[in-house]
Amino acid sequence: MNYNVRLTSEQLKQLRIIKGISVRKFGRSVDLSAAYISLMENGKRTIPPKVENVIRKEYGLTDRELMKLAYLTDAIEKVGEANEA
Repeated sequence: MNYNVRLTSEQLKQLRIIKGISVRKFGRSVDLSAAYISLMENGKRTIPPKVENVIRKEYGLTDRELMKLAYLTDAIEKVGEANEA
C-alpha cells in the first residue's frame, strides 16, 4: 500500500513508547527482532516499505494518525531542546 506520509525512526520510537511496550514486545508483534527495531528507532536502518506496512496494519496507523504522531514527536524534541538551553 502507498502512503502519503512515511513513518520515521523518531515516530517509530514514540509509537512504541506511547503503546507502553518494550522493544522486544514491539518486535514480536510485527515479527522482527528487538535488535532490528532498535536499529530502526535509532536511524541506523531505514524502515523498509514492507515493514512500515506491517507496523501500520498492526497498530492501525493511517496517514492522519501518523501526522499526529509527527506533531507529538516534534513537540517532545522542542521541549528537550528548551531544557538543554
